[in-house]
Amino acid sequence: MKRIISYFISVILLFTILGGMTMTMTSCSKGTTYYISSSAGNDSNNGTSSKTPLKSFEKFKTYTFKPGDKVLLKRGDIWNERLLITGTGSKYAWIYIGAYGDKKLNKPVISLNQQSDDICILVQDLVNNPDKKYRQPISYVQIDGLDIRNSFLGIYFRFVLTSGNKGFKVTNCDFKNMFCEKWINSFDTLDT
Repeated sequence: MKRIISYFISVILLFTILGGMTMTMTSCSKGTTYYISSSAGNDSNNGTSSKTPLKSFEKFKTYTFKPGDKVLLKRGDIWNERLLITGTGSKYAWIYIGAYGDKKLNKPVISLNQQSDDICILVQDLVNNPDKKYRQPISYVQIDGLDIRNSFLGIYFRFVLTSGNKGFKVTNCDFKNMFCEKWINSFDTLDT
């Protein structure tokens, strides 16, 4: 009888452990990966493959990112427009903005005109939906491996409508010809 109870308890423990692992694995959302290439993309593409990349950042003006979503810019390409990021990742599934393609090529470049309202990448808590504007907390966003140029602000995390936002990383990015260089150059990595 003790042996049967021991086996029964072992089976319950095994299912508890496996169930917990399954819950942890499913809570780590995979998200959607979007590929963007200014040289080979087309905005009528779905952008979910390196073979069918988007051309511009237009899609993301009204898009709300979800945990695990990624935006990958093609190395060697240049964009002259603002990238707008709105949405919230999670501790285990960050929103990631980075690069794809041949690692021998230069980092993807976002270059503007150094006007007073130029921001290369704006991460904000206001969603500009055509139907209505609404608040969306922003957390767990990483920007990695980009070349940011000729802008008033290179990367701006703006959360004025929400509170409790956390988890921001800027890694391996180059900043050139920034109007507000004293702000930007003080951060190598921002992780709060």
